[in-house]
Amino acid sequence: MKKNCLFLLISFFLSVSHSFASGFKREVIVIVDGISTGKYLAPLFRESGYDVVHVSSALGKKLNISFKEQDYSRAFEESAMLVEQIKGLDKIVKAIVPGCESGVDLAEKLQRDFDLPHNDFDPSYSPRNKFYMQEKLRQAGLPAINQILTHDYQELLKWVGTQSYPIILKPVESTGTDSVYICFNEKELKKYFYKVLGSKNAFKEKNEDVLCQEYISGLEFAVNTISKKGKSVVVEVLFYDKEIKNNSPMYSFSTLTSCQHKEFPHISAYIKSAYSALGIREGASHVELKVTERNGEKIIYLIEIAPRLSGTASPAAINEVQGVTQTSLLVDSIIHPQRFEAISREAILPRKSLAQIFLYSPLAGILKKEPGPHNFSHLKTFYQLHFYYKEGRTLPITTDITNFPGYVYLVGSQKEIEADIKNIRKIEKTLYADILN
Repeated sequence: MKKNCLFLLISFFLSVSHSFASGFKREVIVIVDGISTGKYLAPLFRESGYDVVHVSSALGKKLNISFKEQDYSRAFEESAMLVEQIKGLDKIVKAIVPGCESGVDLAEKLQRDFDLPHNDFDPSYSPRNKFYMQEKLRQAGLPAINQILTHDYQELLKWVGTQSYPIILKPVESTGTDSVYICFNEKELKKYFYKVLGSKNAFKEKNEDVLCQEYISGLEFAVNTISKKGKSVVVEVLFYDKEIKNNSPMYSFSTLTSCQHKEFPHISAYIKSAYSALGIREGASHVELKVTERNGEKIIYLIEIAPRLSGTASPAAINEVQGVTQTSLLVDSIIHPQRFEAISREAILPRKSLAQIFLYSPLAGILKKEPGPHNFSHLKTFYQLHFYYKEGRTLPITTDITNFPGYVYLVGSQKEIEADIKNIRKIEKTLYADILN
């Protein structure tokens, strides 16, 4: 009996020693497509002692963007055996998180497979479906955009007869401003309808139908939130400035606003109602909406929502300005829920102004050298440069957010940032001719 007890005691201590020696807890975090802003998640989980495993979705592999293998202990690919492979780790799955848009569907499925907290989406529709979003809002009695989803141009013309120009055409499932066109007349409507129909979206999926919507004017905002058990915290609110070029909306820059913005109370209340209608209860969400007026009444319209982290974000820059980011709060909501609760009771106030400037190239060619911080560091508010294209790659003419070359983050006073936005556009006039063959 004493030998058995001694054996069990030794086994226990060996198990504990092995756990400490490995540096990781018995729990594992699974990240689906840890690219884009999702690349910042694994290091944060690992810093808190969690093992992190990567899963590449079938959709994400089509993007041909590699993840940082050194940030993960194991890596799997989407397959019929995936659930069994994760179970074979012999660890408790603490959370399953989509790293970017392509990982949303698979992460949602895996969350249900492992009986983990998840959003209450209708499983018959992908949460990436933009048509579905509007119809769910309409059913809930919230303002919704007039729309039609069709592959029949004559059907579109009949519907357009009940609307007024401009009309927006876009893929029903994609990201950013990929193949989004604003049509001001019937000639443009026909041209861009057939340009979208049958083409492939950013994820190499064929556009079998075209989503056609009324154009909503007004102030455009991006709202980044974290939800836990139905409680949602607005972490970042950004004002978008866009330009229309060749019938496409092009991001020019975004500026971080705060809960002191005059529109914040309306936006916050709308988010709560929209999330309830769409079934958003857990994790990160990126919302794009417009605040407009009709007949003297202020109305908020959802443009789209993605249940994942905001893309093209710089957590370092946002943390510099307000001390908390969507990325950090997502991690806290999973492994430090008390921090999430504490922040949910406070107003998040930026200490400085911040702007994200989207670069766009009017030229195409082979990149003979990459631009670096030295190209922008003389600017008074320069904080960070992200340039996506490497030396030797082909840089295309920028047409939308799927192929823009990169962005610059500015941090400082609002007046200084406004001046430096103009300075960046001056730099770009000669930049691309200097770095392209």
